[in-house]
Amino acid sequence: MSVTNVWDALTEFKNVVKRTKSIQNELEKWGDHVIQFIVKGGEDCNIMVRNGQIILEKGKKDNPDLTFTALDGHLVKLITGQEDYTSLDILGNITFQGNEADKHKFIGILGLFVDAILGETEGFDEFE
Repeated sequence: MSVTNVWDALTEFKNVVKRTKSIQNELEKWGDHVIQFIVKGGEDCNIMVRNGQIILEKGKKDNPDLTFTALDGHLVKLITGQEDYTSLDILGNITFQGNEADKHKFIGILGLFVDAILGETEGFDEFE
């Protein structure tokens, strides 16, 4: 997967979620949430989780459930699984606001996304 910014990475995430029942099921069990990405040196964006589906928007939302703040490249690495949250956090490359349990759930869902891209998730339909 070749993405250069957070918007592209989240667009890819949304496309994979549309095609992957296991991720949709996890999102549906998790419930409705707003995840904000504050992109240093880039464009802020957010995803809204509604009924297991992803709504992607540019800009900021009031009162998000989770907020991740980092440089564009670091957020891309988090979303695409190139680097884990703990490594980014230890190095001071990312900050987080929100509920810790929800953060861990979302990071786990990002892991399912990476598994789907690698073809390791059941219920994933290959892109045409």
